[in-house]
Amino acid sequence: MKTLLFVLVISSTALICSNNKEARFDLQQFATQEGAEYYQSNAQLVVSSEGFTRIIVPEPSNPALLGFMFWLQGANVDANSFRSGEIVYGNGFLIFRDNNAQNLTLFALSNQYAEVAAKVPATQVVTSAQGFGLSKISFKGSNLGYDNFVANYLAGNIDIAAAQIPCKNGGEPACNNGGCGAVECSADSGVAGYDPGCSVKCADGYYACCHTSSSCGCFAKTCCNTARE
Repeated sequence: MKTLLFVLVISSTALICSNNKEARFDLQQFATQEGAEYYQSNAQLVVSSEGFTRIIVPEPSNPALLGFMFWLQGANVDANSFRSGEIVYGNGFLIFRDNNAQNLTLFALSNQYAEVAAKVPATQVVTSAQGFGLSKISFKGSNLGYDNFVANYLAGNIDIAAAQIPCKNGGEPACNNGGCGAVECSADSGVAGYDPGCSVKCADGYYACCHTSSSCGCFAKTCCNTARE
């Protein structure tokens, strides 16, 4: 009888632990609720350096080709490079999960961070950051190989984004779209059958500048010509 009681106690404890375990946050459902884009890929790379983070993703329908890149300005996301996971890209925020760790990384514009963070279980977010710009660059139709692009990018042979060029002497960088006073902008190639493009949204205190189809970013308002403010 003592042995039987012991087994019953253990079984009851296991049931309690199982019931108390927090469910895995459903990113796909969250994306639908927020009207955001959802991607799942078996190969994507997170690259962080001083002041920005980039996430390089292959084409969902053909992982051998380069698909798109997200650029997080103003923050280093403390995440190890990984080559599998999920991504949700919404209006001023980005969340990604490493399928190996099952943890979430959250990035949002500084003026939207609190609102987005309140919708995601804090216990599953292991890394978070706030920044002043979030952009997406699409390489659809470029037929660039994903692995080759990543290798060249890591080797420093590829430089993307006009917003890396700082304003000088208070002058404005060239913006084909957006410019002083714009919160967001976009640009495309304008070439039939070749559809790369980029879009960006900026936090308070910054403005959006889209120079070419692969160069969209945010600049401090101090870069603006004061006569245009």
